[in-house]
Amino acid sequence: MERTYHSHRSMADVAIGLIKGCAAYYKETIEIETLEIAENGQRVDFKITRK
Repeated sequence: MERTYHSHRSMADVAIGLIKGCAAYYKETIEIETLEIAENGQRVDFKITRK
């Protein structure tokens, strides 16, 4: 699954933490790969893979 984080607050690390927390809650093992990061950090593309 591919998702895009987009915010003027540049808090992509928080988004990653939320994704990981949801996976842990549902007992899923995932891998998150960062595909692209905008220079200002306001837009980040992620690839999330279930293992």
